[in-house]
Formats: sequence, structure tokens, C-alpha cells
Amino acid sequence: MPTWTPNWTDVRFDQAAAEHAAAECERVARVVRDAAGRRSSMARSAMVDADGPWRDALIQGATQVQARSEAIEARLRALAAALRDASTRARADQRTRVVDRDQWTDEAKAEAAADLARAEEAVADSLSTQP
Repeated sequence: MPTWTPNWTDVRFDQAAAEHAAAECERVARVVRDAAGRRSSMARSAMVDADGPWRDALIQGATQVQARSEAIEARLRALAAALRDASTRARADQRTRVVDRDQWTDEAKAEAAADLARAEEAVADSLSTQP
């Protein structure tokens, strides 16, 4: 037997669920972006009619909302990317495990064949030395 042992457990990762979650994150990020664009457009229109402290408050509020929207969109896109990266790593890990198992099986077969050859040689030697 080989002196090492492969990981015989399959990687448990729901690829379909991860892809669905990533797609939903991207969909929601688009919704946030579109809503922020509409809000920004409405705020610009309102700024035309606003004066003094009302205008300043409107500008400040619109700027804060836009910044929060961009941060939320970025976090959603980053989450989608992280989900897809995790999916890629899970598939790669599973492929590595399968390759390791195949290598271990090949080594075990080679060792068994070598053991059998040595045993057959020992039997042949013992038979040839008998009178």
C-alpha cells in the first residue's frame, strides 16, 4: 500500500445554488444601480427649484444616498464574485481529489503487482533449488 492516503470524501458544494445566489446578487446590484440613477435624476431636477439651506440639504442627502447605493452595489457584485470563486475552487478541489485517488490506486496496483512478482520469483527459486 502507498504510504500516503488520498482524501476519499467528495467535495460537498451545491454548484447550482451558488450560481443562483451569484446571479441574484448581480440582479439586485443592477436594481440598486438603476434605482440610484433614477433617484439621482430626480434629485437633480429638484435642485433646480431648491434654494439656500434646502438645496444644500438636498445635495448632501443625494450625495449620501448615491454613495450608499454604490457601496451596496459593489458589495453585491463582490459577493457574486466570491460565490463564483468558491464554486471554481470547489470544482478544482474535487478534480484534485479524483486525480489523487487515481494515483493512489495506480500505486497500490503497482505495489501489489511487484509483491506478486517477488512472491512468484521466490516460489520459482525455491522450486529450482530442490533436488
